[in-house]
Amino acid sequence: MKKFSLAACVAALVGLLLVSCTTTNAPIADKPVTATPVVAKPVAKAALTWSASTFYLVGTINPEATRWDNGATATNLMTKLSDAVYERTVSLEAGTWNYQFADTTWTDKFVGTADLVPGGAAAGLKPVAMEGGNVVIATAGFYTFHFDLANQSVVVVPARYVVGAFGSAGGKGSWTTDAASVATYAGNGVYEKTYTVDAAAAALAGGLSFQFTGNGFAAGTTFTGAADVPSDGTDAALVPAGMANKNITGLAAGNYTLRIDTKGNKVQVAKAYYLVGHILSWEAGDWNTGTLPNLMVYDGGNNYSKVIKVIKGTSEKAPDFQFATSDWATAWTGAKALAVGTEGKLAAAHMANESVAIAATGSYLVTFNPVALTVKFTALP
Repeated sequence: MKKFSLAACVAALVGLLLVSCTTTNAPIADKPVTATPVVAKPVAKAALTWSASTFYLVGTINPEATRWDNGATATNLMTKLSDAVYERTVSLEAGTWNYQFADTTWTDKFVGTADLVPGGAAAGLKPVAMEGGNVVIATAGFYTFHFDLANQSVVVVPARYVVGAFGSAGGKGSWTTDAASVATYAGNGVYEKTYTVDAAAAALAGGLSFQFTGNGFAAGTTFTGAADVPSDGTDAALVPAGMANKNITGLAAGNYTLRIDTKGNKVQVAKAYYLVGHILSWEAGDWNTGTLPNLMVYDGGNNYSKVIKVIKGTSEKAPDFQFATSDWATAWTGAKALAVGTEGKLAAAHMANESVAIAATGSYLVTFNPVALTVKFTALP
């Protein structure tokens, strides 16, 4: 047997290691890595639930003695514009103030999902246990809180007023910026004010003057029409008011809605319509024209809308409805029974009103056009 020296073994081992270390592997080509796109899924709003029909605006935005008054007096009571929309105008100093929308039993309580800034974007709504939301005020003044449960939003805007001969008794003129003349905020820069024109005012030659203004006629906040504004819903230009105000013409006795679009710089005046019937109160019915909660919002172009909360009654009969002026001189209902989500035609209402097939309790958007003679009920999430 052949013997190997220790030196020879070490040398052979070193050689094997060198061969192994110097072996060149074939290069591996880089393969492109395709990233799987991540598609953002829309986040649906959780449905808000509430049972209250009365809300109060409470918090440090109120005087200390009435900050948390949610029913002992009507001091903090919000104006009900519909079954889901409420407003209140308050005077605030500069600073950050706390607020909450609450019912009389502290059961339904809501705040915005972000701090509120007057004139800024609307915030969402969220239910709360005890905490309040904040509103940040840069300049002292009067501000309107617009609380919309149906659209789950809240916004704060500078308060605006409609003054002049329009809306005053006998057309004599009222130039006070106060709770009686404050305009409601309809969203997207639109303000509205509905006034009753009495026979004496309607008879005045030339129409009735008007101004749209901020509190105390603050500089840069006062506007009127570029020309006289007809009362048939026609668009007119909105311009800064000088010494002479323009008039609203073609008025008869009755209720009219003045619509001011501050983004489009437009003004319109149209007959006020009210939604009435068992659609508002399934068993008893609600036939009150002239009341703010039943007033339709005028959207321009002869289009009216309103969000309502329908509470399904125990009777099997579908609820009926009418769109009527305050004096019942004009009233419309469906030409035939309606289905939710389908546009129908209008017909003059007589003693028998048509109905809409409501399957469940919930919120509905009601739209109608008395010129195109169309009507539609749309279920809201």
